[in-house]
Amino acid sequence: MRKYLNLAYKSLYRRKIRSFLTIGGVGVAVAVLVSLLGFNTGYRKALERDVGGMGYQVLVTAKGCPYELATVALAGVGSLRYLTDDTVAKIKEDPEVAEITPTLMVPLIKEEGTGFYTIWGIDLDTYSRLRPMMKIARGKHKEKVIDPDTGNEVEKEVDGPMGGWFKPREVKPDEIYLKNGRVVKGLIVGEGEYEKVTSRELNPVTGEFEETKKTFKTVKIMLPSRLYKKSEVTGVGGILALRDGTQIRGDISPIDDTFKAVTRDAQGTEQQNTYSKEQVLRVEDELTLKDGSKVLGVIMNETNEYYNVGDIELAYPNTEEVSLDLVKTFSNGKPKIIDYYKHFKGETEIVLGWEAAQTGFLQVGQKLTLKVKEMTKQKVKEKIIDPVSGKEKEIERETEMPVFNAYKFKVMGILERSGSKDDGFYFIQLEEAQRIFRRYKMLTGIGISLHDLAKLPMFTDRIYNRKELGETQVISLAEVKGTILNLVQTAKILVMSVAFIAIFVSLIGVINTILMSVFERTQEIGIMKAIGASNMDIFKLIWLETIIICALGGIFGTLIAIFGGKLIEKLIRVVMSKAGYVPAGEIVQFTPQIIIGCFLGAILLGILSGIWPAYRAAKMRPIEAIRRGE
Repeated sequence: MRKYLNLAYKSLYRRKIRSFLTIGGVGVAVAVLVSLLGFNTGYRKALERDVGGMGYQVLVTAKGCPYELATVALAGVGSLRYLTDDTVAKIKEDPEVAEITPTLMVPLIKEEGTGFYTIWGIDLDTYSRLRPMMKIARGKHKEKVIDPDTGNEVEKEVDGPMGGWFKPREVKPDEIYLKNGRVVKGLIVGEGEYEKVTSRELNPVTGEFEETKKTFKTVKIMLPSRLYKKSEVTGVGGILALRDGTQIRGDISPIDDTFKAVTRDAQGTEQQNTYSKEQVLRVEDELTLKDGSKVLGVIMNETNEYYNVGDIELAYPNTEEVSLDLVKTFSNGKPKIIDYYKHFKGETEIVLGWEAAQTGFLQVGQKLTLKVKEMTKQKVKEKIIDPVSGKEKEIERETEMPVFNAYKFKVMGILERSGSKDDGFYFIQLEEAQRIFRRYKMLTGIGISLHDLAKLPMFTDRIYNRKELGETQVISLAEVKGTILNLVQTAKILVMSVAFIAIFVSLIGVINTILMSVFERTQEIGIMKAIGASNMDIFKLIWLETIIICALGGIFGTLIAIFGGKLIEKLIRVVMSKAGYVPAGEIVQFTPQIIIGCFLGAILLGILSGIWPAYRAAKMRPIEAIRRGE
């Protein structure tokens, strides 16, 4: 075997350029194969890590998934749909639920209109457990700190964690204290006014009715509320909740600094008691419905047909107007309205995704102002011609107008690069997001982790069938994972197809090169046969040359792929980032199985591609070969 190897080496060495180019062609094919298989392996593992890092297996959204509607909303049409946070409590009742995390996504148009800020309101306690991949970045960086000596903001260089998460804090609802002792809780969004007809008299001269109107000032408050038909209500009363846990039902009315409660026992005997405000925890109205159920809340207003009941535990948030005439006053005569956020001390703390921090050149401790353009509904007056009388009259209509706002934050931390959409997000506390962006008690998604993943199909069916949750959409992340892996399998087939084409081209190239070598060496082969070389000797020699070329090409190609792996990954990331998603971690991984398999594949390529040229050389007749070579 040594003499065959020596002869094969010398033969290849005599044709250095051709041999090198053939080895290079095989090497490129093998490098492509190794890289594609490494990408397929790394990409699949990265996707599995990303999906696993989500932590929860089910995502519940309002019907018409907000993650699909976000594109429409950001384009300037449509709007997101919301769940309310009472949905969280209802879902928690299911025994299969291990943990749950509510979220609120708020897309904001930049002031100049060239892009968007995506604010993500999260419950840090549950979110950090269900999204373990969301970690604070580490490394050398600069932070803004307050110099204790001068009190000025200075910059210092730090090697370590890039800040930390924001500190959760209590965010209370606003409160409006009514003269009837009730307290309306929600989010104060502004002031308004409305006109009420106080009298209507017939003018004997003109024969027309003349109306006397009075303008009432109101405070606008956003809160969950619900309408109840009076035909469905069998009784209206009140409930007085005392601080000792006692609940008193009856007719509740305020008298100075006390509450009078009129109750009736089983025999119908009426009793009256008074309670000081120090004894009272809260006062609510109570509606009894025909089905026997009780509804607690505050009757905001009533018409001939409906009661409008508001409370922080009910339905979807609506904007209601409360007349200041119904509001209790402080000793100085001002309405007793507590705007907690207006008196909220401290800045809103924010944590940035990696890309959000880098593109904004933001540092830990820095003050951040987001200037945005928002659309708000406003009433405008315009003059039109009355088609009946032909006279000009003034009408009032509601229209959307752009409003420019500035939201101020303090950067508390910067997250690790994940290669996902999270890198461009801004994270703040859920309750603060609801308060700042006027999404009181609203959610865009609820992530759910189950005790037993095997019961996922039954759980999703159960959620779909729970009518009291409203119109919800359930996204099973296990199904998403299965879909992703199916796509990876499809990509693998495409990858192998490309690799097969590269190997096929390389195979043709090797056969062509060796055949050319055989034809050029016909005289040499004829002389070898004339002095005693057998057909098998010639076959082995030519075949061995082919195997050496492919083996060297396999080694060369594998080394190119391994040492160029980082560059290949960077190029792939650039291409994938334009498509919008790049998984976190390595997306090109070379395993021993891939390297050994590709090298053995190169040897197999040599064995297959060398058969035909070696056979042609072995079948040459000595005299004809010598003559042909002359």
